Amino acid sequence: MPETSYTRIMREHDEIEMLSGRLSNLVRDRAADPHVLADALRHLKELVSDHLDHEGALLETLAARSGTAAQRDRIARAEQEFCVLKENWQRFTRAWDATAIAADRSGFDQSALAMLPRLRDRVRLESELLMALAMLERSNPD
Repeated sequence: MPETSYTRIMREHDEIEMLSGRLSNLVRDRAADPHVLADALRHLKELVSDHLDHEGALLETLAARSGTAAQRDRIARAEQEFCVLKENWQRFTRAWDATAIAADRSGFDQSALAMLPRLRDRVRLESELLMALAMLERSNPD
């Protein structure tokens, strides 16, 4: 995987962290307008969607280049968690627009405060895996 891909993925991770933190802060603000919440969710959804388009390739590359059984197991677990989170994320983002948020703000808040930490944890795991791959490539150049 070219260095530019590492850079892009890490930049996207930083952006996902920032936007998910912004949405979490808005959720905690009981005065936040449902349209503002929906807009913040839409921005995060678009970024995550773009990120998911090439994340699968990252996991395949990691699996192909992993040397130890422990590394392969960790990547397999990450892929399984990725599939579950992806389904949950898509369900979450489809369920909540400005109208739905206005109709059930408490439900949105609970749902968002459950989903957003999972998203951030996922991004942290990817970053760890990516750094491990980068270190492996540096120590074993082809």
